[in-house]
Amino acid sequence: MKNSSQHNSRLVFCTRTGLPDTHPWDKIQTIAKRVGLGKFDLKTFRATRATEWLRPKWLGGCGYDIPTVRDLLGHDQDSESIWAYVRAVEMETIVRNEQGKREGCRAAIQTG
Repeated sequence: MKNSSQHNSRLVFCTRTGLPDTHPWDKIQTIAKRVGLGKFDLKTFRATRATEWLRPKWLGGCGYDIPTVRDLLGHDQDSESIWAYVRAVEMETIVRNEQGKREGCRAAIQTG
C-alpha cells in the first residue's frame, strides 16, 4: 500500500510534496570536496550523464535514443538543449571512427 504522504513525481530526489529536494545535492558536493573534485556543478553533472546515456554501447555508453534521454532530463519535446549533447556524442563517434581507420592503416603497413 502506498503511503498517503508520498507524491507522484518524475523527480528522483523530491520532497513529500513532489518539489525538488536539494539536500542530496548538498551531500554530493560534500563528497566531491572530500575526494578532491573541488567545486562540482549540477550543469556539468547533468551534461555528463546525458552524454553517457546517448553514447553508443560500442563506445561504452548506454545507447539510449533521443526521446528517452529528453524524457529522463525532463525536457519537453520542443527543447533545443538536447541537441548539444547529441552533437558531443556525434563528434566523439567521428573521432573514434577516424582513430580506428588510422590504426587499421598502421597495422596494414606494418604487416604488409
